[in-house]
This record gives sequence, structure tokens and C-alpha cells, in this order.
Amino acid sequence: MRLPCANGGAIEVRLDNPDGPILGLCEIPNTGGWQDWQTFKIDINPINPSHGISLTFVGPEINDLPKAVEQLAVIDCCLENTENPAYRARLEKLRCRIQATHDHIVLEQTFPYAKWNDLPSAFESWARNFTHRVDDISSLGNVQSSQNRFVQLRYLGMENSLRQKQQVKAPAYVTAKGTKSGALIQWRNRQDNVIAFNVYRDGEKVNEVPLGADTRSYTDRADGVFEYTVTAIGDAAAESPHSVASKCLAGDADDEAPLVVVISEPVSVRAGQSVEITARILDGRS
Repeated sequence: MRLPCANGGAIEVRLDNPDGPILGLCEIPNTGGWQDWQTFKIDINPINPSHGISLTFVGPEINDLPKAVEQLAVIDCCLENTENPAYRARLEKLRCRIQATHDHIVLEQTFPYAKWNDLPSAFESWARNFTHRVDDISSLGNVQSSQNRFVQLRYLGMENSLRQKQQVKAPAYVTAKGTKSGALIQWRNRQDNVIAFNVYRDGEKVNEVPLGADTRSYTDRADGVFEYTVTAIGDAAAESPHSVASKCLAGDADDEAPLVVVISEPVSVRAGQSVEITARILDGRS
């Protein structure tokens, strides 16, 4: 086979599918760049014609976490010493990009060993910084597409795998959104033997009596920054572990401006001339 490679890596020949037994391995060095092609040969033992083969490309293991930590420290130092609003805005946007990269590396490294209570914090930080990288409608689409791929391929699979080990399974898709008077908490249930639910704010139960089995939302009257979780009560009165937490700014605690994404095409106008701009507001409030 002929291919270029700028980073180095390897090609695994596997039987039938990407997870099948390895039939052969070829180390791929740096060929000099993505325009420099070389021919490589992989020797494998003969196989039954009824089988197929799959080529799996394995990249080099690169740990960019120390680099991300160093870059975040430099950006934080610059923010402390920068008063210009325009410069600060650019630095804060850059910090979101680097922090999202940092969080993604942490998630990739820790997911194989994650426990149920480990899921919320790193993922929440990654998702927030990933979204706040957005500058315009084009980058919004790219960011959400990448974010959704990770959620679907990695996060939800891990969450569901851990949930399956629970005797009474925790509610899924728990979301908390700030409202003018407090917070709206919503969830889904995936099992038949649930007779009630409880809602917790920062670990303290907020509903005076258990919520009915058909309940899928709860309105909490409170002001502040809170983490909400929901538990399910099984028919044997056993309570599930707390759901993955969802944080929100409840009531009058929300003093953050929404994220504005410009949809209009770039345009130049003379000073003093009016211009019409179309934008989308990303806001987690209900």
C-alpha cells in the first residue's frame, strides 16, 4: 500500500472487522509530510476466502495534557495583566478552546476507569468550554457536531454501561434550567418497577413527599447556583443512586449574559451607516 504520514503510527490488519484478531502489523514512520508518499508491505498468513480483512490505523500516543496546563497558566497570567476589553475577549475565547482541549484529554484518559459519581464534573466543564468557543454560525455547527459525536460515541455509552449495573437504575437525561422564579428539573425513566422519584438540590431533598411514578419534571423555587440530581424509588422501596448532576443558575442568580452567535454574512459599512445583523442567542434558561 502507498500512503503519506506526518506523525508516524501503525497499520493493523485484522480479521473480518476492526475488533477482530490481528493478522499483521506494519509500523509507519514519518514519511516527511502529507505529500510524501511511500510504499509499505504487510505480511500476513493465508486466511479462508470466506473471511475479510480490516485495516486499522493507529496513531502515536501523544499526551498534550501538560502542554494544555502550561498554556492555561500563561493565558491566566495575561488575563490578570490585561485591561483592554477587546484583548480580554480574545484571551477568554482562547482560554475556552484550550480548556476544552484539556477537559477532553482528561475525559479520554479517565473514561475507561470512571465510576458513576465521576461522570458530571469533567464532562460539564468540557461541554461548557466547547460551546463557548463559538464565534459565528459556522463554528457553532462544527462545535456542536464534534460535541454530539463525542457524546453519542463515548459519554452516553459509558453512562448507560454504568447505569446497567445499578439494582434500581438512576433516571436518565436529567436537565436543570433556570427560570425567573427558580429552576425546572426534567428527566426520563427507563424501567418499569419505579414507584416514585425524589429531587435533590446540592444533595438535599427538595420535594416534601415522593413524586409519582409518572412524574417527569419538578419546579424548584430557589435562587442560587445549584446542582440538581434525581433518584428513582423501586417497588421494593429501594432508592437508586443519584442521577448524573445538572447545574444551573436558578432564579435571580443568573447574572451571566447569554452567548450571542452572529448568523449574518460578514459585511463592511461606512462609519455611521446602519447595518442589519441576524444573530442567535444561546441561553439555558426556560
